[in-house]
Amino acid sequence: MPSIRLYYFVQIIVSMLFTSFVLFGIIKFLNVWLITINYRIILIIFIVVFVIYSVVKKYITRSAFFNNYIFEIELNYQNKIYKFRGFLDTGNELYEPVSGLPVIIVEKRCIPGVFYHEKYFYKIPYKVITGDTSYFEGIKIKNVYFKNNNRDFYADVILCTTNTLLDSNKRFEAILSRCII
Repeated sequence: MPSIRLYYFVQIIVSMLFTSFVLFGIIKFLNVWLITINYRIILIIFIVVFVIYSVVKKYITRSAFFNNYIFEIELNYQNKIYKFRGFLDTGNELYEPVSGLPVIIVEKRCIPGVFYHEKYFYKIPYKVITGDTSYFEGIKIKNVYFKNNNRDFYADVILCTTNTLLDSNKRFEAILSRCII
């Protein structure tokens, strides 16, 4: 753990030095036209540049981390191909208890008409953090294709739908169980 803290400390120092050199270059360039410059303005500019740099770096790091858990999903059901994006929820261990197949929860708008042709459903019980229990009705889909930056693979899954919008930013349309991996 101390090596991680040391790594971040060194990273912050290097970032601050880089920002200082860039700021010094800008001030030196502007000093040709502005002979007298107030040092408070220099300090304020330095702080603003460092804050902007920190926010941008944090945003880029967070989005890169988030994108590692986004999968492109392609499934073939009754000779029709459906494509959507799914988020691998590492805290989600939802699976069908009898077969042990992982469960995918998909927004209903992504797979219109899939459930209307089925006679038999799997009932998957679940319990949420508040203690409420219920069940999903799902169907078995074979050879669903999953792909992200690091890997691609096929898996058999139980497909359940929801009317709820899963992501307000529309980065994904499905929640994946970590049992898929």
